[in-house]
Amino acid sequence: MTSLFALVKRHFKCFFKTQTNFFFALMVPVCSIAIYYIFLRNLEQSSVLSAIQKEISDPNEVLKTAAFGLVDAWMLSGIIGLTCITVSLNTCYVVLKDREQGVVKDFASSPIKNRTLITSYLIFNFLVTFIITMLVYFLSLIILACFKVFVLTSIIDFLLTLATIIVSIIVSSLLTFFIINFFSNNDSFNSLIAIFSAGAGFVIGTYMPLNMLHELSAVSGFLPGTYSVALLRNDFLTSQYNNVTSILNTYYPDKAQSIIEAVQQNFSWDVVFCNTIKVSPAFDWVALVGFIGGLIVINLLFTSHNMQVRLLGKPKRIKKKKEKVAKLS
Repeated sequence: MTSLFALVKRHFKCFFKTQTNFFFALMVPVCSIAIYYIFLRNLEQSSVLSAIQKEISDPNEVLKTAAFGLVDAWMLSGIIGLTCITVSLNTCYVVLKDREQGVVKDFASSPIKNRTLITSYLIFNFLVTFIITMLVYFLSLIILACFKVFVLTSIIDFLLTLATIIVSIIVSSLLTFFIINFFSNNDSFNSLIAIFSAGAGFVIGTYMPLNMLHELSAVSGFLPGTYSVALLRNDFLTSQYNNVTSILNTYYPDKAQSIIEAVQQNFSWDVVFCNTIKVSPAFDWVALVGFIGGLIVINLLFTSHNMQVRLLGKPKRIKKKKEKVAKLS
């Protein structure tokens, strides 16, 4: 445990030694929020307003405010889900830098066990991603509160959201740590981050509902980020949908059900696996836990071998040469 703690502490120092690492990792989700409020918010508000106006030609301001708050909560919860992935990718900078500079080979010549080193990288990745994601989470709550949108109605809501974020980060850390096994320097990995960050937001449903992706939505069902976003939206939007429903029942009781159904077509969080099976929030949890189990097994089998043979400079042929020398002597 002492070695593990020392390694994690060392990774933190390496990461925060260059302040731009933390800055750019944080700026990716912050820029996404800024782009939404500057360019996309009016478009999304027009979409939900047009769905309401099909039933009510002149909705009152109370309903408009609640509906617009629904849009804000929908988008920000998706950005938080995407943050768990993008920040985890950016945090891999330390691992790849250690490979470039041959630091992992120095670790290999020390008494530190291979799995201790791998675990230290994973814990470091999780902690940094958690810190930045929680900053984005609280920033989102402050923004929503400024627009009179309150997604947390009890401590249970907060704990559920926190649990969703933690599980999502665990999945992202395991997945990204497996991906970096195929890279040995930051330059090539940064190219992947740029491409992945741009495309992942659409594929997992951050920026638009999955039903708008048509055939491509079948791919989304095989990505853990899709279920993370769905769970976060369930946590964020349940109370807001109840608020909109309450307002509709008060002012427009005869149109309430039809309007809610129209809005849910554009701003739902349901995952439809392979465009055939509608997934419930309970199954979203099962899917994420399944991804964690599968990725742990993959990392134990593949990553340990890869670190031993390719990264730490201990190929089997050297072992065979030593055996031959021993036999001759």
